Formats: sequence, structure tokens, C-alpha cells
Amino acid sequence: MAGELGARFFALGPLLSSVPLFTTSHPQGRLLLAPSFGALGWLACALDAHTGSSRAFDRIGSRTMRVLHVWLAPAVFVLMLGGMSGSERGSRELADLLPKQVGREAVLVNSPLELLTQIASQVRAERGMPKLTSFHQLYAGDSEVVVTRVDARTLDVAVSSGWGRVPFSRLFARKDELPKLGTSRSVRNFVATVLEVTPDGRPSRVRFVFATPLEADDGRAWFMWRGDSPEPFQLPAVGASVVLPPVSPLDLRPIATAKH
Repeated sequence: MAGELGARFFALGPLLSSVPLFTTSHPQGRLLLAPSFGALGWLACALDAHTGSSRAFDRIGSRTMRVLHVWLAPAVFVLMLGGMSGSERGSRELADLLPKQVGREAVLVNSPLELLTQIASQVRAERGMPKLTSFHQLYAGDSEVVVTRVDARTLDVAVSSGWGRVPFSRLFARKDELPKLGTSRSVRNFVATVLEVTPDGRPSRVRFVFATPLEADDGRAWFMWRGDSPEPFQLPAVGASVVLPPVSPLDLRPIATAKH
């Protein structure tokens, strides 16, 4: 009876602590930390109850659970320890690539991960490097990007799958908070206007009008993401377009691959 009550107690814990998880718009593995304590206790009770059972089904189930949670789980955990090292490497490469002079601006046209610019800025601060007057990214996600130069101060950025396709690409805004068709938002140095949207209302083509010419007398540096690393971006001529291939957070490998 005590074992049954203990199992109920441990099962109730993760059940109740999982309720708030369904209210988040950005599910992450770390949110399962609290429920996992109760789940571990419940598994221990289940294994203990079936230890020494004469039923073949109970013995096979017990052995399977032991393999999964006692042997396989720690091995998978070790493999996942370096899961974010690719993002760190990419952010450090971006920080090294950004302008070193005081009073410079930087624009990252596309990025596989929205957080890379923030991490790169933190890396620069830790290294004592000059703070940029502004650092913007125009698109973060895994879609192909078409960049069209409209005039000396204007870029049109088109994304076939749209901005914020998955929660991981809109960490700082819910889907219903994304700008609507015709909406303009002003930030430092430019105004962004939504020209086209996807069938579900997300921006798919945005016009960025900068306060000064895009080249800005060498005061503004442009970058793009290709494969697993950032590199300088060559602005197209007026009326011309350039297509940037899709990138993905999965490309952020711990060690950069050689470029040919």
C-alpha cells in the first residue's frame, strides 16, 4: 500500500506542475526540469514494484525501463552537453567580424537564430570592444531571403515562408503581435513597413527605409549568414536583387566547416 501511495504522490507532482507549461508560447526543454523530479520518483516506484516479478511482461518492461532511464538517458545527456556550443561559436565569429571602430553601425541581413546578435554584442562587451551605435538584424529564420535594392536608402526583403514561422524564430513576440499588412515600425536608423503577408497574416515582404544612404559613408557595415558562419554582405545595385540561401540553427555546428 505504501508503494502504491508513493507512486500516486510522485505521479501527481509532474501532472500538476505540467499545467503551466501549456500556457507558454515558447516551449523549451528546461521547463520540464520541475516535472522531471516527480517523474523520476514515479519511475523508481514502478521499477521497484516489478522487481522480482514472475510475469514475463513485468520483467521485460522493467528491464526496458532500466535500459532507457539508467543507461541510455545519461549517454544522451552527455551528447547534448555541447548542443549550444555551435551558437556560441557563431556568435563569437560574428563579434570578431563586426566593426572595431567607435561610432560604427552594423546590419545583419539574415540570421539562423534571433539570439545571435545579442550574444555577439555581449561577447564584444566582455572583450572591451567599442560599442556599436546600432546593430540590427532584418530577418531571423530558415527561409530563403530575396533582397532587392529599391533606391539609395531602401531595401525590400522578401521571405517566402514569412517572419516568425515557428516559435523559435519569434522569441520576443507572439504570433498575433507580429506587424500586420501596411504597418510601419520605426527603430533607430530605419523604418520598416510590411508590404506583403502570408495567408495566416505574418509579414512576408518588408521594406526597410534607412535615414541615410545604405553605404552611409563607411559608417554602416553589412553582413549576412551563409552556411554555418557570418560573412560581409555586398549590397546590390539599385533595381537589382540578390538571393540568400536558407540557413538553419542546425547549421551552427560546434566547429566550423572549411569553406571552399
